[in-house]
Order: sequence, then C-alpha cells, then structure tokens
Amino acid sequence: MHQATGQRRKRYWLPWLVLSVFVSISYFLLQNPPKITRQSQAKIPAVSVQVQALQPQDYQVALSWPAQVQAAQQTRLKAQVGGRIVAVSENWHSGAQVEAGEVLLHLETSEYALALAQAQAAWARARQTLDELKAQSEDAQAGWENLGRSGIAPKRIRLQLQIETAQAELVAAKAAVEVAQLNLERTQIRAPYAGRLYEVTVDLADTLSTQEVLASLYRTDKMRVHFNLRLQEETWLPEAGTVWQVRDPDTQHTWSAHLQYIEPQIEPNTQTLQAVLILTQAANPQVPLPRLQQQVQVQVASRPLQQVWVVPSAYLHEDTFIYLVREQVLIKHPIQVLWKGPQEAVIADLATYQTQLTPGDLMVVSPLGQVTTGMPVQLATTDVERGNQP
Repeated sequence: MHQATGQRRKRYWLPWLVLSVFVSISYFLLQNPPKITRQSQAKIPAVSVQVQALQPQDYQVALSWPAQVQAAQQTRLKAQVGGRIVAVSENWHSGAQVEAGEVLLHLETSEYALALAQAQAAWARARQTLDELKAQSEDAQAGWENLGRSGIAPKRIRLQLQIETAQAELVAAKAAVEVAQLNLERTQIRAPYAGRLYEVTVDLADTLSTQEVLASLYRTDKMRVHFNLRLQEETWLPEAGTVWQVRDPDTQHTWSAHLQYIEPQIEPNTQTLQAVLILTQAANPQVPLPRLQQQVQVQVASRPLQQVWVVPSAYLHEDTFIYLVREQVLIKHPIQVLWKGPQEAVIADLATYQTQLTPGDLMVVSPLGQVTTGMPVQLATTDVERGNQP
C-alpha cells in the first residue's frame, strides 16, 4: 500500500522537476549569453587610376563615310533602225573607252540606200510636176490677157488648186528624202558622248530590230559618289563650296569633289539621308576618275562644333558609358557617342540620365579590371589643368 502511494507521488513530481531544471537552464543562458567577438571588416583597397579633366571645347570632326561611285550620266544605246551588223569597232566591248561621235557599229545599208534613191526620185518627179503646172498656169494667164481681159485669171484657169497640191506633194517628197537619208545615216551607230561601254549584248552578224538595246554607256569625265549620312551629321556638314575628298582605300588615290545635293526624304530602313558628290575630270586632271560601282571613302572636315565634350576613344566602354571619379569613388556615367574616331570621340549626356557632365569632371583614362560603381579609387595622375586638346 505504501509502496503504491510512493510510486504515484514520484510520477506526479517528476515532470515538475524536469520543467524546473529546463527553466533554470534557460534563465541562466539568457542572463549569460555567449560573447561574440566581432572581427573588423576588411578594408577594400583603393584602385589606382589615371584621370583627365573634361572641359567642353570647340572641335572640328574629321567626317568619313563609305561610298559608291555611280554614273553622272548613262545611256542605253539602242538601234534606231533594224538590220544586220556588218562591221564593229575595235572598241566594241565592255570596258572600252570611246570618244564622242565614234562609229561603233555598221549595219547593212543596201535597203536604206535603195529607199533613199526612191525617195530622191519621187522628190524629182514632184518638182517636175510642180514646174509643169506652173508653166501651164503662166500660159493660161497669158491666154487670158490675149483675150483682152484685164487682171488675174480665175484660179481654175490658172490651175491654182493643182499647183497647191503639187507644192504639198513636193514638201512631202522632200521630207521622205530627209527621212531616208537619216535612216541611212543611222546604220552607223555612234557614241553620243565620250564614255565607257558596259553590258554589250550584240556582235558582228547579229540582226537588230528597231529600239533593241545594244549596250550601255556612261560618261567618264563626270561621276557621282553616293553615301548615307545620319541626321546628326547633316548639321555638321561644312559650308557650300567646300572641297571634299574621295579616296580609294586600295590605291590611296584621292579626288577632289563637291557636294551636289542631299535627298530630302529619309531612307526608311536605315533612317539616313542619301548625299551625292560630283566628281569631274576637269577638277582632277592628273588622275583618271574612279570606275562605275567602285567602293570609295568620302572625307571632309566638319564645321566647327561649339562647346562639345571630346574624350579619348580608347576609354569609351561599350560606346555607352565612361567612368568618372567623384569624391574619390568610381562612378559609371552613361553617355551618347555622337562621333568616334581612332583617337578621340565626341560624346553627349543622355537626356534621361539624372546627372550631367560638368566642367572639370575627372574621366578615368587608364585600363580597369573588374570594378563596380562606388569603389574607392586613388588618383595616380590628375591632369586637371590640361583637359582634352583638339
């Protein structure tokens, strides 16, 4: 009995004993927390950079564009009369240089010579008919007067209607002679101006039809150079009358040219304007003009740009931003590249960016590795006074 009562008491007090021990331990830990020794954060070393002070300045850009040479004047040579080719010029081939008026092809002339002879005979008959009618008219007038009648005889007596008809037939006969003579001359196909042949499609013994295309010809003493320029670049172009340079990148030949016109409409795919230079042999007497479709480079100095930012091209990052140093930390500054050359570039601020470039800003002009905005930097050299030079 007593043993059972003792076991019941033990079961009753045991949970309370465990709970009190747990509470005591928890209280002790709360009152005596473990001491954590904080290690001082490692100080990030400053990156040594070279900088250059930026100052807006007047600057002249060396503008350059890829371009293509096209004909200032080109013609499709066509046969104005039909016939068989019986002779060709030694220059009748693509690429040949021909002179103005040079005979390039001879067509068979027998039919046209016969047509001319027939027209001349008809013209002679018309003249004879008119002469006979005029003689008869004079005789009729004389007979009228011999009858004692005064004044001019009536038209029917003077054969006036027949004479007028004969005069018209004489004019028509003369015109037929001129047409026949012209057709005979057209059997000799001539170059309308000095130039170079290309796309020759016929040769000796071929039979031509009227208006058949025989070849193409373009002038070689005057050429056009076509290139595309951006809208921004149009505002930079120099004044009218400025001499432009056209350069062959392979031979290094250069030609002087002048801007002829700029197309008014924008090319929809590239959003550029097409500009055209004119090249003349008279302005370049020492060097033959470039060939049709030749790829060249167009160069000209811009008009002076007023107060623009000029920076070294090598330190543009992805052509979208530069690094500045402000308050001894590195700042990534977005920019827009207006023009970029091998050594220097003209940049502008992005209108949507919160901060703008200011005179005296320090641009990083040394190579950078893995860097982030806000990283501390140390200036290796500071060229605050010099800035950029054009």
